[in-house]
Amino acid sequence: MLFDGYVDQPDLTASVLRDGWLHTPDLGRFDTDGRLVVVGRADDVVVSGGVNVSLSAVETCLQAMCGVGQVAVTSRPDPEWGTTVVAVVASAASSAVAVTQRANAGAAVPTAVPSLAAVRDFVAAKHPRSWAPREVVVVDALPMLNSGKVDRKRLTALLDSSDPGALEVSAASRTNPGAPGCVRPAPARTVRAQSDESGGAAGKEEAET
Repeated sequence: MLFDGYVDQPDLTASVLRDGWLHTPDLGRFDTDGRLVVVGRADDVVVSGGVNVSLSAVETCLQAMCGVGQVAVTSRPDPEWGTTVVAVVASAASSAVAVTQRANAGAAVPTAVPSLAAVRDFVAAKHPRSWAPREVVVVDALPMLNSGKVDRKRLTALLDSSDPGALEVSAASRTNPGAPGCVRPAPARTVRAQSDESGGAAGKEEAET
């Protein structure tokens, strides 16, 4: 037996325990060798512009991108797309763990985070371009839980807040003329860069209030 059910949550228990089977929200596929590969979760899929997008798959993809120290991929309502995919990125240069890992591997430590166009191209190389984030928010550090996982509630509040500093996460960046295609952290500013479907990108800086 896996478990009897969730404590004091009979409806949730009934939704996952059916006919003697545990129904999980995990998504998978069979590879060319016939092995089952878990690729994400059904409850982590959003619909953007009529396309199903796996946020966890996009997040996993971006974790391998040079210049990205920490990343959380989320979504928020959008009048045009219904839901838009957002990548919240902490520079590898500002992440002590990422710096240590790259240094130990003998790799160069980047001093800037990738631009929106670079992020979209990186995701589009592995997944449909329609999965690529249409917005990148640069922060000094992601809000974390004691368990070491990203605090999704605070992350959503950060995106919705007009004062990200109140969340003890400094959302800020500015274009770096010395490094095309990158942005560098700068105090008290946030970048919400929107892109069009063709892959072009336009940055929009907003001063914190």
